[in-house]
Amino acid sequence: MLQKLEIRNYILIDELSIEFNDGLSTITGETGSGKSILLGAINQLLGNRIDHKIIGPKKDKCTIEAIFNISDYNLKNFFIHNDLDYSTDTIIRREILRNGKSRAFINDTPVKIEILKRISSYLIDIHSQNQNDILSYKSFFYNFIDFFANQEKKVFEFKKKFNQFNQKKVDYNILIEKKKNRVKDYDYNLFQLNEIKTLNLALNEKEKLQNEYNSLKNYEKIQSSFDELNILIGGQNSNLIEKLTTVSNILKKISDFSLQFKDISSRFEKVFLETTDIIEFISSHSEQLSFDSEKFDKIQSRLFKIQELENKHNVNSISQLIEIKNKLNNEVNSIDNIDSEIDKLNLEILNIEKELTRYANQIHSNRLKTADGLQNEIEKIFSLLSLNGCLIRFEFIKEEKLNSFGIDNLNVLYSPGEKIELKPLAKIASGGEKSRILLAIKSVFAKKNSLPTIIFDEIDAGTSGEIAESIGFLMKEMSKKVQILSITHLAQVASKGDYHFKVMKLNDNGKSTTSIVELSQKERVSEIASMISGKKITNSALNQAEELLK
Repeated sequence: MLQKLEIRNYILIDELSIEFNDGLSTITGETGSGKSILLGAINQLLGNRIDHKIIGPKKDKCTIEAIFNISDYNLKNFFIHNDLDYSTDTIIRREILRNGKSRAFINDTPVKIEILKRISSYLIDIHSQNQNDILSYKSFFYNFIDFFANQEKKVFEFKKKFNQFNQKKVDYNILIEKKKNRVKDYDYNLFQLNEIKTLNLALNEKEKLQNEYNSLKNYEKIQSSFDELNILIGGQNSNLIEKLTTVSNILKKISDFSLQFKDISSRFEKVFLETTDIIEFISSHSEQLSFDSEKFDKIQSRLFKIQELENKHNVNSISQLIEIKNKLNNEVNSIDNIDSEIDKLNLEILNIEKELTRYANQIHSNRLKTADGLQNEIEKIFSLLSLNGCLIRFEFIKEEKLNSFGIDNLNVLYSPGEKIELKPLAKIASGGEKSRILLAIKSVFAKKNSLPTIIFDEIDAGTSGEIAESIGFLMKEMSKKVQILSITHLAQVASKGDYHFKVMKLNDNGKSTTSIVELSQKERVSEIASMISGKKITNSALNQAEELLK
């Protein structure tokens, strides 16, 4: 419940502090006194959009703060989840700066506006004629009926499972589309795969082939060079090996005479051995050297095919072609894999659908059992609100397909008289009727549930006499379980309050400010009398006020 509200520097409010109790508190005041300003400040506290023009006369920041007793609201998990300090007396504060920016705090911890809005929804419910639109939302009535059917947890589990069900259907459609694309590309991918496979490529093969190709292509030049070398190495009077051997022997003779000679001899020996090996290679290779035209054509043809594939796939090595081959192989084989995935996912969808259908049928059955009792409860309250003979019906039409609410479609029907055809509530009920219908529903709710503090914002507008008396009586009954604040302009409603506050506009040296005070019993008589007769309070009005307050 709301225990205390403090407002500083908000429009015409300089500084204001109000303490509230449980039960019914009524708030009255002349037109233009600032009742709407008070409600506007509360809306700002709940996280509504701000306007820098709301900054009050001090031209400084505006602060709105409230203390709530939340011991009955089961909000510990909310505080834990949002890393907030839990206290049964929780302080919510919003500071609004001149530039239009704002800051929000819960128990002095800064929070985002989204968090402020969420916690506020558990703490205060502002009921005004503008809220009547909620009667157009089927979700409101589903939640209302499911609460009384004691199946909120079951419905929550259903919705959670239904979201999974929808996601799996999305995944299934993605797989089907993926398969279509792969089937479309299958033949082309298979052709390209076989084209690469046919070559039976090996790593480093291209380099070896290129080397052989260059040798065969330049056979005549190589043969001519080898012939020339053989002449130089072993021609008449010019045997290179013999001459080098002679040089080696001479150097060995003098190697013992000096370290320098020994080093030269050693170095020459290495050159001599290497040169001998090269000469033997030249001699041997020149004997084996031959040109194989058939081999040359095969190597040239294979190199051409490899180059052709590299150009086609925009790569420059066999290793890259092998990577492409593996990728194509996976693409071709994935058709079988994707079929397996589709079958598996389809089975999961069918199983979840069976489970959801079972859940939905139970939910539907519980709703049907609960709806009749709720209709009767609401219609009993209708009679208290001068809606005699008005009917409300919850019609559940079972459908073939599941939806987010189960397997039924809810129609909320209303008739302003027993012999008048039932039609959709949102279309047929007038604004005044909707206010009273919503009040009736909330009063039924209040009998079973710990609702947040309800602020009724002149929902009695346009009513008088017996209807106003009934509205006041109903609020009084509701306030036995729920804290009620009622902003009203009717004496019949104001007189039902356990506490009575008056909003006033004061004028001090040309400066207007809004204030609110709690009225004593004597002051209440005077205030209610003025609501009955106007500024000129008559004895009759005073007597009537005293009678209403008994």
